[in-house]
Amino acid sequence: DSPYSIGLEVFDARGKLVAKALKKTLGCRGSVQRVEAEVANANLWTPDTPYLYRLKMSLFDGQGNELHCIEWRAGIKESSQDKHTLNGKPVFLRGYGDDHVYVKEFSMPADKAMYVERLRKIKALGFNHVRLHSTIMPPEYYEACDEVGMMLHF
Repeated sequence: DSPYSIGLEVFDARGKLVAKALKKTLGCRGSVQRVEAEVANANLWTPDTPYLYRLKMSLFDGQGNELHCIEWRAGIKESSQDKHTLNGKPVFLRGYGDDHVYVKEFSMPADKAMYVERLRKIKALGFNHVRLHSTIMPPEYYEACDEVGMMLHF
């Protein structure tokens, strides 16, 4: 039996706590722990309405003291590539391939503002989808896609 537990908190875009869960860990080093929190009446993410929640996952000791936490933002969505649906509705992908050529920057920058600006221009041209070519982008790129409303294909 492990003295540790994992907590998950979900906050809406205004910062209001909308869901939380606490799970005692199984205590096996390197094991995957799954914590789920249900968000009632969730605002679903779409390219036209890219609603993002803030999530906080914490590790607690046996006395309930927070030892470590991580936070990130994410949209809630359900997609099916074989049925071409997003949140149960048909979706038409209007996309392009990003070959990640950075003439000015020379290499992939970790500049979310730059990615947001580029993706907004691409979105204004009518695109809602990007296929990444042979690379893993920095976290700032994925965050920018979520904020702008750009669907990804790896």
